[in-house]
Amino acid sequence: MLLILLFNAIFVVSLVASRLSRDHSATKILLTTIAVFTGIIFLCLCVSAIEVNLNRDALEAEWSERYDALYSQAYYKMYDSDSAKKELADQIMEWNIEYNTYWTKKDNIWISCFYPIRAINYRPISIELLGINKGGLG
Repeated sequence: MLLILLFNAIFVVSLVASRLSRDHSATKILLTTIAVFTGIIFLCLCVSAIEVNLNRDALEAEWSERYDALYSQAYYKMYDSDSAKKELADQIMEWNIEYNTYWTKKDNIWISCFYPIRAINYRPISIELLGINKGGLG
């Protein structure tokens, strides 16, 4: 959120400064150019934030389905071979990495508006459900 506000502030300040500067000076041209570029970036950031927040329900459903599938497969031991067990372990590790990365970004005050999911019902999945130690993957 602060990233959007920062670009908005730069846009407004450079636009006002360009209007207050003398006619056709190099400073006015530079400030107008800065205002145009920051305005474009500001609009892109706003559109991205709105688009992500509009698709929040779809993202929630995707996360819910993926979490339920991985957790159920691990908890009920729904694999038939060691290779399937390793593949499931890899998918669980990928889930855990994405989950931790997402929450690290969600907690960042500058970009948190781009990460709308409140994943209260989700948590990292323990690889030990498969009977594997964290160091035993290979």
